[in-house]
Amino acid sequence: FQSNPYRSVLSSFIAQEHHPEDRARLALAGRVNLFLPPVRGALRVLVRGYRDTWDVRSMTLEGAYEQTFGPALRLMGRVRYYRQNAAVFYSDDYGLSPQGQYFTGDRDLAAMTSWIVGARLLVHLTPPDDQTRLLSLFHGLDLALKADLFLFDYSIDPNPVYRFTLAGT
Repeated sequence: FQSNPYRSVLSSFIAQEHHPEDRARLALAGRVNLFLPPVRGALRVLVRGYRDTWDVRSMTLEGAYEQTFGPALRLMGRVRYYRQNAAVFYSDDYGLSPQGQYFTGDRDLAAMTSWIVGARLLVHLTPPDDQTRLLSLFHGLDLALKADLFLFDYSIDPNPVYRFTLAGT
């Protein structure tokens, strides 16, 4: 999330920034998946910590629950929380008065929190026993409907950013 090599490609504005060429990163994560046989459900929990030499520290907490309804239908809900502090040389006014040798106003290096709340419905279709020639090539077909709500809050922006996406596969 913190590295974005395409920023200058996607924008005609080249950021006036100067940051160290070297960056060491360390991330530790733990994930637990628990299948609950009596209800045919699965619980997932993720915890991740991150730190780098630019003094960016972040934490991610994620929880999900997936419920199976027979052989062809599954429903999943998830919540994800992310928080990071700003890089030691980040400034929201660096364009006016940069401080020190290194400076940036890149929002990817700003202090921020985000929430993702989402759901997914998965339907598994299998061809009938009297398969047509086309369906005999496949063992089945998965249809998925997914919706996620993204909430971002940057400490430099008093108005949080809200985005809703709806995707189907």
